Amino acid sequence: MANTLLTDVSPDGRIALSGSDEKYIAAFGDGTAKPGDAVGKVGATGKVVQCDIGASEMFIGFLMANRSDSTLLNVGGTAMEPIADGVPCTIVKPQSAHDYACLIVDPAGDEFEGQPYGFSATAGALDDLAALGTAGCVAYLAKDVANGDLYGIVSWK
Repeated sequence: MANTLLTDVSPDGRIALSGSDEKYIAAFGDGTAKPGDAVGKVGATGKVVQCDIGASEMFIGFLMANRSDSTLLNVGGTAMEPIADGVPCTIVKPQSAHDYACLIVDPAGDEFEGQPYGFSATAGALDDLAALGTAGCVAYLAKDVANGDLYGIVSWK
């Protein structure tokens, strides 16, 4: 079964999986970014913005699920909803060697633990570095992923 929901790789919807001290940044939703997305923060508005290869300089971390908003937890296999525009939310700032559940680009085939990952052309996602050919490695797969997976676990570089 493909990992198409955040809860497929992190059953309780957690983004930071290492159990270590993490750094968190407060922000506001923008109505498009979902938990697990690679995001930055717009200084003028305090809203998150999905990062991609063209906006990787904005990257701060991964958007976390709001525990107070039950619609964000994809109960019953429904898709996780974006955090609504203006709703307070939290970004976890990745730390070296910590593991994070996040949005990835669907791999064309199986990819194995240790595969380098970087920013994707798909907003909010990380992608296999070989598929990009240009961007620098920011993380490595912490667990194997298969064709059809949209979420995976990466270890930050």
